[in-house]
Formats: sequence, C-alpha cells, structure tokens
Amino acid sequence: MKKILLIMTVFCLFSINIKAYENEYFKIELNEEFTEIKTESGVYKWELKNKVDNIVITVTKNDSSTKHNIENYTEEDIEEYGKYLEDTINEELKEYNIIVDVSNIKKTKINNYIALEYDILWPTKESFGYDTFQKGYTITTTNYITAYISVS
Repeated sequence: MKKILLIMTVFCLFSINIKAYENEYFKIELNEEFTEIKTESGVYKWELKNKVDNIVITVTKNDSSTKHNIENYTEEDIEEYGKYLEDTINEELKEYNIIVDVSNIKKTKINNYIALEYDILWPTKESFGYDTFQKGYTITTTNYITAYISVS
C-alpha cells in the first residue's frame, strides 16, 4: 500500500508544470494553474485560474521609509499588524455591514523565512449562507512583502 501511495505521489509531482515569473527585482516559480492579475504599480498578484480553490499570492515592494522586517517584530508590532488587517478590510466592507475578525496571529517559519501567520473570519453567513475563512501568511525580505492567502 505504501509503495502505491509513493508511486501516485511521484506521478502527481511530474504532472505539475511550473512556470517562472522574473523581473529585475525578483523571481517566483508558480504552478501553471496560477494567472497574473494586473494591478497597480509595484504590486504583483497571481490567483488560481479555476476560482474553486481561492488562493492568491501578492508581492509588494518593501520600499517605505521604515522597511518592514517581520523577523524583528515584537508582540506589540504583531498586534498592530492584526489591527491594521482588520481596519483595512473592515473599511473596504463597511457598505456591506460585515466586520471581520483577525485571530491567531503569530510568527512562524516557512522554509528559511520568518512569516506572520493569521486567520480571518468573514461573517458572511447571512449574505452567502456560509461564513468565509481566510488563512494568510506574510513574509518580508529586504525589497518585498509577500502574502500567501487561502480562502474557504
């Protein structure tokens, strides 16, 4: 049974095509199921073509006067980031009378990067018949802020 599972896993790995996006600032390799979305200057965004699995990857320039570095975030900085997420999303949703809740925000490690991991509950049961849950990860580098977001 283990051999069959291993063979199926290896077969799946070889059937996935990867494409790379590269510019003068960074390089990212993505599954061919992702498509680039045109956004404003300095922001690069991809999402899955099928729209069934709602996964979005966003890369933004980290060029503010005080560059963000999650590795150095204190507990107060982490709380402030959670508040920033809540305030930003709630402002965009204010006409729909939806107030999101950011929770479980903490530092975590993804490969060699320190990231902020968080959950967001969108209370959309009255609107859509179900609540929406978002899992997010934010990673900072010297030049970019990368966000990986999955919504279910």
